[in-house]
Amino acid sequence: MVISEDNKSLKDSLLLQLHLSGINEKLIFTGEEIIWSLNDEGYFTDDEDDLLKDLNIKKAGTAFKDEDFSFADLNESLSYIQRKLDPPGIAARNLKECLLIQIERSDKDAEIKKLSEEVLKNHFEELRLKKYEKISKDLNIDLPKVKEIFDFIHKLNPKPGYADEIASNEYIIPDLTLKKAGDRYEIILNDRYTPSLRISKTYRDLYSNKKNNLDRDTKDYIISNFNKAKWFIDAINSRRETLMKIMEAIIEKQKYFFDNSDSGLKPMYEKDIAEDIRMDSSTVSRAVRGKYVQTDSGIHELRSFFTTPLATNEGEDVSNKEAKIKLKELIDAEDKSKPLSDEELSAEMNKLGYKIARRTVAKYREAINLPIAKLRREIQ
Repeated sequence: MVISEDNKSLKDSLLLQLHLSGINEKLIFTGEEIIWSLNDEGYFTDDEDDLLKDLNIKKAGTAFKDEDFSFADLNESLSYIQRKLDPPGIAARNLKECLLIQIERSDKDAEIKKLSEEVLKNHFEELRLKKYEKISKDLNIDLPKVKEIFDFIHKLNPKPGYADEIASNEYIIPDLTLKKAGDRYEIILNDRYTPSLRISKTYRDLYSNKKNNLDRDTKDYIISNFNKAKWFIDAINSRRETLMKIMEAIIEKQKYFFDNSDSGLKPMYEKDIAEDIRMDSSTVSRAVRGKYVQTDSGIHELRSFFTTPLATNEGEDVSNKEAKIKLKELIDAEDKSKPLSDEELSAEMNKLGYKIARRTVAKYREAINLPIAKLRREIQ
């Protein structure tokens, strides 16, 4: 299961900072409207004309009812938010401005700040495509200096609105834990975050007492709701039993994987497990959705055990998850000054025994969130 922990709203934090700033009340009033208009990523993208119109409507009944709000007021308030409020980069109009604001507010040495600003203002596309040599030539600086600039810019936050936003820190709490006992695995169900449900003794007594003095409607109501509660509790227990059966069947089919530090996963379908536990495939699919198991080597989503097969050069089927792991190992170990192309990765995978074409490499690489070769290139 995934547990979310809400943080304090970023906009609440910005408003508090604004009101503690000491700037004049009119700029605070304008700043409030700017803060409320920020998008989820923390950017100010509203039309300024529309925002001014809103301000001149909302001023009615306030201390500013007889004043006009101008672009000068808007820009002064916006500038204060960008220069003084945290997180740095908040309320920028676009990505370039967001990064420039962060550079200006950083404590990096003056030379790197100046060069970084130059790169962002005049060489943004070359930066995006990692054309290090062109930046080096255009700015007449050596490659190590280009790398220092790139590393500095790379550490800036392109989405400052997500820094403290309410939209959650997520924690994975395993629903099941595996403990090895000899050649067997003990499955422990984690009930810590699942409330223990039972029907209160009072209602049990009312339900079972046939000689009470309750009227017919009240008796029918108690009986109906007692049966509903019992069905609900039975359904939860049934789901837990199903989850345990599924995990037992997975262990049976993937024992090599669990015995070898979570490596060597074999191809397996939901229908294989469904047949073993004599249930429908859709039942298995629903039961494993959003469920996790903890082993000695880490936490795994149960759905990750169900994969499609990939043939090896020896004719043996292996899991495509196993192929993705090998692909990532190849990319992690590559020479970052000359990253492997998808075609070269395909050749390397074939050397390792995985029959995998270039297009499949590209699909697997995208699935594990790794960019194309030229965007993986680094200055050594």
